[in-house]
Amino acid sequence: MLLAKAGANVTLYDAGTSFGSRWTRRVDPDWKTPLSSEPDIFYDPDQRLSVFFAQWSDMPDDLITPAHVMVESDEDTWHVLKDGLATGLISSCTNWAERLDLAVRLWALRYADPDQGVKITEAATPVSLLGPLADFLLVTSLQRCSAALLGKIIMPRWRDLIIKSREPVFSAMNADAMHRFALPCLKTHFIEMGGVIVENARLDDIDSTADHATDLLFGETQIILDPADIVIVALPPTDLYAAIPDLGIAPAPARRRAFVFKINDPATHPAGWLVDDDLIGSVCHSGKTLHVTLACDLVIADTIPENHLARTVWQQAISLINPEAAEQPCPDYRFVIQDMAFPEFTPGMAALRPKMVSPWRNLFLCGDVFASDMAPGPAAAIASAQQVCTTVLHHTAINAAATRRSSAKSTL
Repeated sequence: MLLAKAGANVTLYDAGTSFGSRWTRRVDPDWKTPLSSEPDIFYDPDQRLSVFFAQWSDMPDDLITPAHVMVESDEDTWHVLKDGLATGLISSCTNWAERLDLAVRLWALRYADPDQGVKITEAATPVSLLGPLADFLLVTSLQRCSAALLGKIIMPRWRDLIIKSREPVFSAMNADAMHRFALPCLKTHFIEMGGVIVENARLDDIDSTADHATDLLFGETQIILDPADIVIVALPPTDLYAAIPDLGIAPAPARRRAFVFKINDPATHPAGWLVDDDLIGSVCHSGKTLHVTLACDLVIADTIPENHLARTVWQQAISLINPEAAEQPCPDYRFVIQDMAFPEFTPGMAALRPKMVSPWRNLFLCGDVFASDMAPGPAAAIASAQQVCTTVLHHTAINAAATRRSSAKSTL
């Protein structure tokens, strides 16, 4: 979309048949469409998604709304981290001494050894807050999380301690509005701007010379590349490393497990909660479905029947968001297990993410590759797209200038 809007000739090769996204869900009335288990709640302190969709006036008004992070403390109170992660964490302390101590600890996380995990101590360390944030943001438990990576995400700058964000840090996406209205509108605009879409084109392989990608193989279809062509690849981790083995050893994909319940009380706008709980990690009420994501480190025994787990998850989710409705019977549901866009790294590997670049000059990675000071998710995907768009346009401008100089020399 960004490149087409900038005037580039863009052809999109889509593995599916829809103009879609891996970090949104789609549920048709018959529940036949495969569901994604990516969260409907996402971390976006800079409001990148809202700004992106605001470029088009025909986007639904309720597409993106604020979401809340609710963490239950020992006093059975709820903290809503609406002013930013760093300020929210620090404001949960009771006195200035504890706040100052915690501020120093959070700031020091940024400069921890890349191979160091988060050290859990009882003194002035809000374990009950950091745990669900590591679970939600990085799809890993706090014990396995890179301290440096978590520190860069929750406290990128000192000024975050004194400047409270006026925008919601966490947002919720209306998946139904996204697929019924937003994505079809984007597809229409993309085609109007000259974009071309090739459906059912699953990338099998990329051939290359020493410096450039030379052709792409989509099943039986082979695309021969001109030296001036630019290729942008946005793939799940497993497919990415299969297509480009030169990237090195692929990290294990992280997985989201979620129950999607069919409800009779449709929501007119999304409402999302990130929850501190041993069983569930987040709850999002969107359209006619309730999406409940399980805690990433939850161990499910093979002997536990799926319907029993579904009833337990349903009762826990309902009791958290609406205690008066806790006795409602479990509705129809789907259990979804899917690889996340963000692969699971060891702490040391997580620190190497910015170095994951394409081995070829004319091929760029987008979507799953983003800066180490951003949490994975839709906002990071938008940031990655913006960065790649800027790089590609700069690359194209340099090539065009070189072509003009060559043409001028030939004329002379």
